[in-house]
Amino acid sequence: MKYSIEELENSKIKIKIEIPYVEFENYIQKSLKDLKKEIQIPGFRPGEAPDEIVKERIDKNNLLEIAAQRAIEESYYKVISEINYELIGEPNVKILKLNFQDPFEFEIEVDVLPKIDIPDYRQIAKEIPKEEILVTDDEIKEVLEWILNSRAEFEDLETPAKFGDFVEIEYFSPDIEEGKIFKDAFYLGRGELIKGFEENLVGMLEGQEKDFKIFPQESQNLPKKEIPFHVKMLKVQKVNIPVLDDDFVRKLGNFKDVDDLKRNIKEGLIIEKENTNKEKWQDEFLKRLKEKVNFSLPEKLVEYQQNYLLKDLKEKVKEELKMEFDEYLKQIRKTEEEIIKGLRFQAEEIIKNELLLREIIKKENIEVNEEEVENEINKLLRNFPSVEKAKEEIDLLQLKDYYKELLKKKKVFDFLYNL
Repeated sequence: MKYSIEELENSKIKIKIEIPYVEFENYIQKSLKDLKKEIQIPGFRPGEAPDEIVKERIDKNNLLEIAAQRAIEESYYKVISEINYELIGEPNVKILKLNFQDPFEFEIEVDVLPKIDIPDYRQIAKEIPKEEILVTDDEIKEVLEWILNSRAEFEDLETPAKFGDFVEIEYFSPDIEEGKIFKDAFYLGRGELIKGFEENLVGMLEGQEKDFKIFPQESQNLPKKEIPFHVKMLKVQKVNIPVLDDDFVRKLGNFKDVDDLKRNIKEGLIIEKENTNKEKWQDEFLKRLKEKVNFSLPEKLVEYQQNYLLKDLKEKVKEELKMEFDEYLKQIRKTEEEIIKGLRFQAEEIIKNELLLREIIKKENIEVNEEEVENEINKLLRNFPSVEKAKEEIDLLQLKDYYKELLKKKKVFDFLYNL
């Protein structure tokens, strides 16, 4: 057997293989032996009839095709074990010559991972500035206010609504979404609705209904005319915010006093900002890296990633927008083919990032051990009532591979960030 390799566009290769007839004849004999077991010839047990008689009874072209298939599989796997390419997807086979007494010739086209001449990624990493992490008193105060508001107690009022009260309303307008009825709840006077709306709620009692008109501002996406509204006051409540003191803080958790809580909040904000800054740094690193390298992508990988992104979009539309994907396409006035086409750039960027990181991981010999992977899996399994229940919903072997790659990427980013 001899073969040659030609590199094609879009990260493909063509392997041309020629098997001399003296070698190919062995495949014919093996195939003939298999066919003898299946053919029934009077006077002979299955598989014991002479070859000459069997050849007279079988389709010669069928024998050649079976032998060719056997030869293709064996020689293809032998070739790919010898060549320095990483193959992906199924190969496309084209037979060039298939006759008795002639060499068997065929060619195979298959997608391969691109060979990347990666630039000095360490120097690129060193050149990217890191943002200084600062936490202000105002940011800590904002978190404290959120904590207090989240534990506020609501007291129903029988008095007229006033600014600062928490109100729950039901309202509609014949000029907005064909009179659809909306419900909302908010602190009165904070300007959460269109200008002039909340002022009309002042003085209303629980259960009271009211009609009024508002002329919307230019910036609001509403008809440019006086719009009628009908509102019903469902609830008027006073919000009792707890006092921030040491007793309140101790009830929240393992905190000694208010200062201890503030320290904890500051530490949490620092970690949050560190993670955000690292993500921004990683995006900038990959952006700069891609600017210095160019390589073609296998079309099959791009198509796979496009379909994966489409599947993810469909799930989000169903879960977050609560609608079927066909209805979503009607609303945005696009076809599924247009959506897939629009996802191509994003798909290409994801694949480029993955391939570049893969090269760096190989160059830096980044590895993860079984214990690290198991720890991550165990964290996830805590969300399930039992391991048996988890096995019903997830593929643990696939999950193991996923976390293995995820941890490698985390390690390589940590390494580059700290250079």
